[in-house]
Amino acid sequence: MKYLGRIRVQRNRKSILSFVPAVGKSNAFGSDDIGHSESQARFLLLALASIIHAMYFIMMASKSGFPVMFLAYILSAFSRALLTGM
Repeated sequence: MKYLGRIRVQRNRKSILSFVPAVGKSNAFGSDDIGHSESQARFLLLALASIIHAMYFIMMASKSGFPVMFLAYILSAFSRALLTGM
């Protein structure tokens, strides 16, 4: 949650990827600050868990055998843990 909620607070320009502090030039005079957005962190965590859970359903539909099913259940448990922990 702390990593996904990071935003760059800039006084004079906007960043396209505000949740990634390494993107863009940093000002040597210290005009850029790192902030935190709870709603952005929740949104990105929800999107990440949804993508992982969709991968679970794709793996289940492939009917590839026991090893793939085992990995699919691991992915499902991980995505549900992310959603529950949020």
